[in-house]
Amino acid sequence: MSSPPFEIALRDGTPVHVRPVEPGDEHLLEVGLDNLSSQSRYFRFLQPVKQLSDKSLARFVDVDQINHIAVGALDLSGSEPAPVGIARSIRLNDAPEKAEVAVAIVDTHQGRGLGTILLAAVAHAAAAQGIKSHVATVLNGNNRMLHLFGELGAKTTSTEAGVLELEIPNHANADDYPATPTGDVFRRIYRML
Repeated sequence: MSSPPFEIALRDGTPVHVRPVEPGDEHLLEVGLDNLSSQSRYFRFLQPVKQLSDKSLARFVDVDQINHIAVGALDLSGSEPAPVGIARSIRLNDAPEKAEVAVAIVDTHQGRGLGTILLAAVAHAAAAQGIKSHVATVLNGNNRMLHLFGELGAKTTSTEAGVLELEIPNHANADDYPATPTGDVFRRIYRML
């Protein structure tokens, strides 16, 4: 079950459309990447990235919404919808009840709650596919993501050279999320979906 499309306002009132990523979205990914600062790119990819290869773009939009779930957000406040964020969950081959999770938000939209919304939509779809936990690789200096995952009950499973690997519980029932601001957003999105 993929995440159904929905519209929602960010904390500052900006309207966004959230929908599953699909083939043909390569251009949206390129535009989104162009709007990430070098630091945001480094936080997302754990290395400097200037552009994505055609092969990477094809892989990022080749999602089955079962083992590879991806949702993106478009800002609806301008004359044309603009890509502003993406989150994905990719099932681990050696641990099928776990998936790697990642999110990227363009710099102009960071700190408005979009990352939490996208992660909640991905978590909901992943839970429907039997994913019981997500793993995330986060740079030690990425305080926003560490705080967000911490509010979801993340546990650090390894630390290596400034990189943390976290395991985050992924619940099928919205009420199982912690009573934190991030947990509140997850409950709200789950109930919408």
